[in-house]
Amino acid sequence: MSLPKPRRAGGRPATRTGPKQRLLVYLVQTDYPDADVDRLRRVVAALQKYPGLDEVRLSVVADGETTQLQIPHLGVRCCDELRAGLVEIVGPDSVATEQALV
Repeated sequence: MSLPKPRRAGGRPATRTGPKQRLLVYLVQTDYPDADVDRLRRVVAALQKYPGLDEVRLSVVADGETTQLQIPHLGVRCCDELRAGLVEIVGPDSVATEQALV
């Protein structure tokens, strides 16, 4: 069984024109659990708006420890619009990209 290929808006398959990237998103836990859950939902919704072939690493930082969340089958298209949307949600120090090993 094969998974469906990521598609762009309009149903066209997502394509890669450059090196594969990895998007790193950090969520810092606060004293407001409801707000933290809302922020996580908003991050996932933003990621889902940009399907593609780039990897996502979503990490939660709590009490000095970092836990990586698994989001199976989620690939994104790293682009300025996605990064800007994520920065609005989690702040500029919590979003980064790096070149992924292929």
